[in-house]
Amino acid sequence: MFKINLNIEWNKKLIIITAFFGIIYCLISLINHTNFRTYGWDLGIYNQAIYDYAHFRLNHNTVLQPPTNNMLSDHFTLLHFLISPLYWVFKSYTLLVFQIASILFGGVGVYRYIYEKSKNRNLSLLAIIHFFSLWGIYSALGFGYHDNVVGAMFVPWFIYYLTKEKYIKAALCFLILLISKENMIIWAIFLGLGMLIVHYKHKTKRFFLIGITVFAALFFQLVMKIIMPALADEGHQYVHFTYSVIGEDFTGAIKNILLNPWGAMEAFFTNFLNNPDAEGMKQEFFLVFLVSGGFILLKKPQYLIVLLPIFGQKLFSDDYFKWGLSWQYSIEFAPILSIALFEYFSENVNKMTLRWGLLAIFLAGYTTFTKIENRLPVWSDGLNMKFYSKEHYKKPYRISEINKAIDKIPTDAKVSGEANIVPHLAARKTIYQFPKVEEAEYIILIPNDNYYYPLKEQEYKKKVKDLIQSELWEVQIQNENVILLRKR
Repeated sequence: MFKINLNIEWNKKLIIITAFFGIIYCLISLINHTNFRTYGWDLGIYNQAIYDYAHFRLNHNTVLQPPTNNMLSDHFTLLHFLISPLYWVFKSYTLLVFQIASILFGGVGVYRYIYEKSKNRNLSLLAIIHFFSLWGIYSALGFGYHDNVVGAMFVPWFIYYLTKEKYIKAALCFLILLISKENMIIWAIFLGLGMLIVHYKHKTKRFFLIGITVFAALFFQLVMKIIMPALADEGHQYVHFTYSVIGEDFTGAIKNILLNPWGAMEAFFTNFLNNPDAEGMKQEFFLVFLVSGGFILLKKPQYLIVLLPIFGQKLFSDDYFKWGLSWQYSIEFAPILSIALFEYFSENVNKMTLRWGLLAIFLAGYTTFTKIENRLPVWSDGLNMKFYSKEHYKKPYRISEINKAIDKIPTDAKVSGEANIVPHLAARKTIYQFPKVEEAEYIILIPNDNYYYPLKEQEYKKKVKDLIQSELWEVQIQNENVILLRKR
């Protein structure tokens, strides 16, 4: 009876911790969407995809520019097929809700693995709090939905089931990682290699890990060389390899790194773009990484191997914004940092170990808070993540008025909308991100939002003025909150 009561007590603590952070994550992600701080790229793109999948048809994506006849030719993710039935319940919030649930699921995976290693409930609870406090989660939640967030949350469970020798469940978690996004296949390969170092002497685990790693390598070739090209429109090529400093494609990158490791190392640590706006971003990332537990990889080199492709896709990118702490480009570090750090603590659990665990949580939480408040580049205000600030819940317009305008648009109409309104209107066959209009029958804009992408402010205002004065468009609503135009 004592054992049963003890388990119930610990389960209560786990549930309370998970629910507490779940509420915080909802206050970030769902409030952003309600307040029109999610955007056509990427939530609008993916919302249109799951809308089509929920109707049992492939997605001809019109939010992407140029539009593509098959969403899978741009990013190969099969997760949307699995998630799409939830569209009928959660509508435009579907992917955001699923992403939050995935992060909480990943946290429980961290808890289960650390408990398996330590047999200490307190240390396991500290591990999940540490994971839930890491900056990578908040930066990802602050910027819509991303498939790599969901895929990354199955990594703790893969490691856990591998340790427990539950190979079917481990293979399932590995498979979900593979189908989450084409670049995650590369991560899966290194995940297999890193775990192989640890479990090489265990015959069954060795053959299992070799098998799934080889399968991942073959699957990557199949996806990149055969499936995606076959699905692509004529003349369309893969546009997401933007790492010119190391090569023009994956093969060239591997060759260049092997032939010129010192050059690759220099690019890894420096501002190779010579862009003054990028100065200090890599240094800031490395500092936050180390303070959040990254230093422990010197003691746990298998996890350093696991993270090599994540470092590479981040720090070799031609887009300097990826070098820093924003967006979803740090999420893969979160489960690995917590697992590596608390696995190390698990090797000798005592009162001092628990104190070190508390210190790790404080450093992770404090670092996350300070970087939400102030990080590079200097124009990043962090409003999308400031769940603790009243400004996070305010907008310079009436949201109810915008929703009324949305309700006036027929569900089968072709629409052009501002970037931050597209995710709310993507449940249709044709939706464009303004200023692209094409054959749109309605245009809906939020004039006082001060968000003009991809136009400059003056270009945006001139475009809107021309449309209002045009004889081609009838003004249905025009006020400080929203502009709704209908084609005559």
